[in-house]
Amino acid sequence: MRTNAKVQSAIYVALVCLLSELLGAFPSARAEEIVVTSWGANLNSIPYAVGMEKGFFKEAGINLTSILTTSGGGTAVRNVLASATPYGEVSLDAAISAIKSGLPVIIVNAACRTVSEAAWVAKRGSSIKGIKALQGKKVAYTRPKSVSEMLLILSLSGGGVDIDSVKRVAAGGYREGLTLLDNGAVDIAPVIEPLRTGVEDQYEEVFQAVDILKPMITTVGITTREFAQKEPKKLAAIIAGYRKSVEYTYAHPDEAAEIMAKQSSMKADLLKRSMRHVIPSKFWSSGELAPTELNNMVDGLRVIGMIDGDVEWSKMIDQSFLPENLRQKF
Repeated sequence: MRTNAKVQSAIYVALVCLLSELLGAFPSARAEEIVVTSWGANLNSIPYAVGMEKGFFKEAGINLTSILTTSGGGTAVRNVLASATPYGEVSLDAAISAIKSGLPVIIVNAACRTVSEAAWVAKRGSSIKGIKALQGKKVAYTRPKSVSEMLLILSLSGGGVDIDSVKRVAAGGYREGLTLLDNGAVDIAPVIEPLRTGVEDQYEEVFQAVDILKPMITTVGITTREFAQKEPKKLAAIIAGYRKSVEYTYAHPDEAAEIMAKQSSMKADLLKRSMRHVIPSKFWSSGELAPTELNNMVDGLRVIGMIDGDVEWSKMIDQSFLPENLRQKF
């Protein structure tokens, strides 16, 4: 009996050691949560839902199981800083503002890289056909210094329309803009996916921003400098999992829509139709922080006064968590 007890004890010790080794080999086994602006409400959410459902994040080395949503801007950055896994997708202007204000944040990958989700619409039967017909018209955008105001100004300029000839009206939001349009207070109003697709039977599209503007990185992945130093493998795993999720989303858009629908209030059919508007322009990035696309966005942000002064990318960006073939020269 004593011999059996010794054998059992030895086996127990061996199993404990083996378990410890296994846990050490997989440090990301615990459930992780990251921050994503407008999670479950906009198309930028889709790759994350796909990655969690298909196990791409787990395969890369991180057990990502949930997403913390945020309205964006400074709130999104603060949520990242307060998170146990401080990584998040935020707007480029929020990232730049945080870094310029002295917060210990760095940009590590690109997320959304075109404005193909945005368009302006008019009432059915409107005589307004195309952006050049907007001279002398009343055009809505959401709020001052918003991306919609930036896209409107850049689109008018790029479309050869005298900006001063157009009366620009701050509606307060996308739904509010459509209300103004319905009541005749403006001639056209902005919409963004998936709202754009949801109301396409009720309105006529006047122009899409993507048809006029060059690609621009609108959202990026950020983290803290401390997390990047202490958990480089975990950070690289998030970015690798996202990249594989983007590839899968492009290859299987209908399945991606079904997956996103299960994790949000957005309907699968609406998502499928919405995605057809953004896939041709490669809306989701593989992660590369293309200097031209970054600068295109910064130029637009300067137009609306959201960014002042120089942007020193070399001090704001760390590309070491991207594959070498995606790293850019600045």
